[in-house]
Amino acid sequence: NVIIETPTTFSYKNQLAQAALQFDISKTFSFGLTGNYYRMRMYTLQGDGYNANIGLTFNPVKSFKVGAYAKNILPIDIKYSNNTRENLPLELYFGFEKQIMNRFELSGQLGMIGNGTNEKTVKSSAIKYYIPFTRHHFYLVGAYQEFIPLTERKRKFTVGTGLELVFINVYF
Repeated sequence: NVIIETPTTFSYKNQLAQAALQFDISKTFSFGLTGNYYRMRMYTLQGDGYNANIGLTFNPVKSFKVGAYAKNILPIDIKYSNNTRENLPLELYFGFEKQIMNRFELSGQLGMIGNGTNEKTVKSSAIKYYIPFTRHHFYLVGAYQEFIPLTERKRKFTVGTGLELVFINVYF
């Protein structure tokens, strides 16, 4: 047996506060705007910053939606207490959601993170099955997601369930 001892520890806190507004432009178009405040604390290092996101959805028929979302649209850096800065990359997402046979929803998303030679694309998709006799409140879902936490692309599959009520949504 090998015992590894940690001589010291440190604290870490990463926080995000958001305020959002959504407007129905028409019966088929919606527009949204989100303000973000970022705060990070790690040992003696502190960082703070803000940014904004915008989004648009188009719902031409009841069973089909498309949307676009832009994250970190302002060219503003997070400033750290050691006089360094971090630029949050622009992220663009395009997606769709299609209802099939009143019990299934199929969705897909393409994301583009960064720009120029640093641009990376990620994909995700999901299928949702609404349990009969629950008025579309309870469902099962299976999903695929790509993400890039640092430099290496990761993929994961997820299976879960959810409950959507008027004022609360719960996912497992």
